[in-house]
Amino acid sequence: MTAILRRRLAAAAFRASLASLAVALPAALTVGLPLGLAQPARAAGLDSATVGRWLDASQALEAWSDTLPEDRREALGGAGDPQALMGDMADGRMLSAAVARMAGAPEAAQAAGIVSKHGFSGLDDWATIGDRVMQAYMAIEMQGEDVQGQRAEMEAARSQIMNSPDMTAEQKKMMLQMLGDAGAMMDQAGKADPADIAAVQPHLERIRNMGGGD
Repeated sequence: MTAILRRRLAAAAFRASLASLAVALPAALTVGLPLGLAQPARAAGLDSATVGRWLDASQALEAWSDTLPEDRREALGGAGDPQALMGDMADGRMLSAAVARMAGAPEAAQAAGIVSKHGFSGLDDWATIGDRVMQAYMAIEMQGEDVQGQRAEMEAARSQIMNSPDMTAEQKKMMLQMLGDAGAMMDQAGKADPADIAAVQPHLERIRNMGGGD
């Protein structure tokens, strides 16, 4: 892959996904915990109090996970495959999917008990709310971005990938998937409920701090 192509890919896809990855990846590794999910119908818009409870529960889960033996932390974190996480974020189900993939882990009851102390009926409830928080957060982070310009760069990158003589078929497939996921993430951000965005807005700094952002 040429240096020019790498730069174009970075400009097109990285900007579209960095804000959500900064918070979503640490969260997914922390909460990739067991529970089969039955997706509930989408509820009314979030409110600030619910977002605050979700953040409280998330931080409690993170603190609890830090007390687990190293082998268990590694086992739980092992489900956080970066490529799978990108696809899950593109689908708007990053946390729900991470929870579902960890079905059967012995820490289920403890984790469910932690989130229940913050008003959630279980990990599925906590994860569903979290997916909406992430979607709204990404929408806020993308405000003011030149979305059309980014999409144009992505299309140019797609053309370069398809016509590159220096990339194998597998490399092209991987890069095209990355571009597709980045575009889908942008689409997801555009679908965020305005009420969810308003509820998340007061908590931006806390979410950024959770993700290790600036």
